[in-house]
Amino acid sequence: LGERLQQECQTFSATSKNYQGVEACIMAILSISHFVPNDEPSVLPFLFAQVFTNLPSDITKLRYTNNLCIGKYASWLSQHVEYLQPLLPYLAQGLYIPHTASASAVAVKQLCEKCKEQDLGESVLQLYEGLFAQQPALPTTHNRICCLELKDEIELLEGVCKAISSQPPSSPATSNMVARIVQPIGARLAMLMAQPPENMTTSKRVMEDLERLTVIVRFLHPSEKGTVNNNLVVEL
Repeated sequence: LGERLQQECQTFSATSKNYQGVEACIMAILSISHFVPNDEPSVLPFLFAQVFTNLPSDITKLRYTNNLCIGKYASWLSQHVEYLQPLLPYLAQGLYIPHTASASAVAVKQLCEKCKEQDLGESVLQLYEGLFAQQPALPTTHNRICCLELKDEIELLEGVCKAISSQPPSSPATSNMVARIVQPIGARLAMLMAQPPENMTTSKRVMEDLERLTVIVRFLHPSEKGTVNNNLVVEL
């Protein structure tokens, strides 16, 4: 399978046509993820270090499959951190592409769940913060975050919370990350509650932020005993 993947990549590089052969190989690798050991030494390094980074980014169907593969091999990536960091910008870009946003969000969540020893908290929090950077604070008719539906954003937020929860609980950096994920929601809610109650867009935004807070309370546990840190209550 690894040899066939190399052949298909060479063919595609030479012709820039028929990417389906490359995608078929990646789908085959994806389908056997449960049977591939975390010490697999050849095919996965080639896939993550050379294939994903060199394929054209504008083939969204191929990019969607790549994102799924990254998520499925999160356990392998947790043991080979040298391949992990370059993939985060790749997934971040996918959040802004309609066809790949959902798969990117799920892949980030899976990485956060499996790579608890890799200190992903700051990296994925910056990624999540970037989604809000250009969003209006007050509701408008069309202000969905990037290309993410709320359900996909919730998947991403769950992953961010789990990554932060794996940080040392007594670290000032952890407290800072808790504040950065909670304070913007509190500030938005305060502004939204000041809007006319009959505004249906405002009501929808309030419900969305309450759903985000629900995810934070469920999955943000930066404490040794696994309970919600007091900092979370303070920030709210």
